[in-house]
Amino acid sequence: MENNTNKRINLLQIVNGFAIGGAEKNLLELVRLTDKKKYRVVICSVGQGGPLQREFEALGLNVYVVTKKHRLDVSQVFNVAEIMRNERVDIVQMTLFYAEIIGILAALLAKVKIRISWEVYTHSKKFRHRLAYRLIYKLVNCVIAVSDTGDGMDEAFIRDRLFRPFDSTKGTQGMGIGAYQMRETILSMGGHVAVSSEPKSGTQVTITLKVADC
Repeated sequence: MENNTNKRINLLQIVNGFAIGGAEKNLLELVRLTDKKKYRVVICSVGQGGPLQREFEALGLNVYVVTKKHRLDVSQVFNVAEIMRNERVDIVQMTLFYAEIIGILAALLAKVKIRISWEVYTHSKKFRHRLAYRLIYKLVNCVIAVSDTGDGMDEAFIRDRLFRPFDSTKGTQGMGIGAYQMRETILSMGGHVAVSSEPKSGTQVTITLKVADC
């Protein structure tokens, strides 16, 4: 378990480029709506710059462009991995096929454990694209986030009591094993559980699993 109450999560968004396309505009809107109190967002293009680059920069984000010098430019993987290490990335999220290939390989080198594929790539007729995607997709995570606007919990409760079996705040109406069983099940599957909560501000529980396990 990790408690991110007092530390923002470093989230790297990787995209094919900054042209004005549907996926790129959706990513811009997603970044605008991301909770800046919980996440520090960094943007990286593995294609080219473009009109949307200025809009990302206007949000006050660190923006990188790692261009492809030739058709099989493996240096992009190493350059993006270096960005991940320098920015101390906790989560990498990739949009569109080429960004996924570069992002996942770079995340493996930089040892970023949480890797999210935002847009599923299924329409290519090229065999090498389909094969690469099938192989890479096995390294992507499935993320399930559940949140509420309830009473919330403080850091001490999350650390000392939340996952302790038979410790309930509901008296005789609860057994105190639900959270414990959930976490143990996820961990046994090689997954990860993160809790973010503040008193009177609600709670978010994020579960991460390999796609093959979902």
